Amino acid sequence: SSLPPAIRWQYEQYIANPAGWVKDPTQRFYKKLLSPGSEEYQKMSNFFYTHLGASEKLVVSEAYAVFNPLLVTSFINHREIITSRMIDSPSIFAKQDWKLADDAEQKKLVYDKYQNKFDAMRWNDTLEVPILVTCHGTDFNVAMAIASTGFSSLSSLDAGLHGSGVYFTTYAMYACPYFAVRKD
Repeated sequence: SSLPPAIRWQYEQYIANPAGWVKDPTQRFYKKLLSPGSEEYQKMSNFFYTHLGASEKLVVSEAYAVFNPLLVTSFINHREIITSRMIDSPSIFAKQDWKLADDAEQKKLVYDKYQNKFDAMRWNDTLEVPILVTCHGTDFNVAMAIASTGFSSLSSLDAGLHGSGVYFTTYAMYACPYFAVRKD
């Protein structure tokens, strides 16, 4: 796979040992409840707290690993297309003219914050197009629908604070209100 090991571990564990994984009723993905104290749970927990800035006050009471072969393949294929575009046409896909805009100082602050996030994720050291880990706050049922079909079919359901679409954050605490108070 063209994905770094730090990201591949979740679905490689399914391929290496499908025991314990349950095929979802939609028949599109597999899920596995991670047992607190297990190596898998510890990896997920460390990943969550390290890369998504979750506070230790945020207690994860239940976590699932999910694996959807179609979505993984789609992600890898799209990523390869984007990487090719970046390499073949950097003047289009890696523009730097924003540095000349009137609001360049504000844009640089945002750019630097995201660059710091990319740099903190060591797997990006060898990638032409970095992968940024993000969080999407939602309830369990919607999360299972996302695991089944991806995000695109859900984007029309939410008018959103900044317009219609699907929102992500690099800061788990920001997503808390969207999932922490849900009953499921």
